[in-house]
Amino acid sequence: MNEVSIVTGVGQTLVVDGELFSIKSREHKN
Repeated sequence: MNEVSIVTGVGQTLVVDGELFSIKSREHKN
């Protein structure tokens, strides 16, 4: 598994898992 977690300056975490692109906001934890 290759998980790349990119934390942007806008307070959002971009998680790239293969072909899955999930944008999770720090305010809303899923």
